[in-house]
Amino acid sequence: MTEKPRVLIVEPNHKLAAEVSRHLWNAPLVVDTTSTLAGALVRVREFNPDVVAAPVDERFDGEGLCRQLKEIDRGSAVLLAYPNDRSQADQLAEDAGADGWLYLPYNIGALVSCIKWAVRLRDATEQMNQMRNHMDEAALAPSPRGTPQARKVEVEFFKRTLLMEVRRSKRYRYPLAVLCVGVDRFASRLGRLPVHVRTSAMSKLLKVIHGTVRDIDLAVQDGDERFLVCLPQTDQDGARYVGHRLRELLPSNCDDAKITVSIGLAAYDGSGANVSFKGLFQHATGCLERAQKLGGDRLEVLSHS
Repeated sequence: MTEKPRVLIVEPNHKLAAEVSRHLWNAPLVVDTTSTLAGALVRVREFNPDVVAAPVDERFDGEGLCRQLKEIDRGSAVLLAYPNDRSQADQLAEDAGADGWLYLPYNIGALVSCIKWAVRLRDATEQMNQMRNHMDEAALAPSPRGTPQARKVEVEFFKRTLLMEVRRSKRYRYPLAVLCVGVDRFASRLGRLPVHVRTSAMSKLLKVIHGTVRDIDLAVQDGDERFLVCLPQTDQDGARYVGHRLRELLPSNCDDAKITVSIGLAAYDGSGANVSFKGLFQHATGCLERAQKLGGDRLEVLSHS
């Protein structure tokens, strides 16, 4: 049986805390409450919650609590609740390091959805980190042809992750982007090198991508000459920035040959349901092909609304 998520509600109003707690127990979630900053820090250590929810208003400094929790890094996701007249709550929550936000007064349905989403996102991040560690180990494994079987598993994991993120994006209406990164004129640049040198060069490029993207993003090598990158909660402008950054960094980190890279970008803005796993994947690869046919060293974009 799956363990119920553990939630710590920080709420100075004891009556409101009890009411919210009662609803969350029926969700069903395992709930604890506290009313002070000091109490929250103690309960995080003792209760080890999956999610901490706290208000940001004249009664409580939820942003300050969030920053302290992220600094001690107990692994708890943090949701911040803002007054419904607070402008730019999304940016304020992001600046504080929160994993999500919502408006006060609490809507129990929205709160439960945010809690479950935060837990799933944390679990997905842990899976991605485990896979990333596996990929780094595989890249260092002594083999004249690298680890093609491991690479196949990694690509399948990427596809499953992208499918999961597409479903989440459609349900919760957040943006999602996919990059397909290819080495231009691969056959005449890296393809002419000895296999072990080529394999090492591609592994180095993948590590550069890992060092450029966030922990919640996922990047894998697909075949001999390209990489796939999944960027959850990233709109077209954000993905374009990442893409141009990779176009700058990858050539300068390839010591074995002078290369350029092209990137295909497919993005979903979160505003509707007209998006699919197959569509994002195919359009990203199609944009890469178009970029390379146009001469390479460029980024081509297709956006879904």
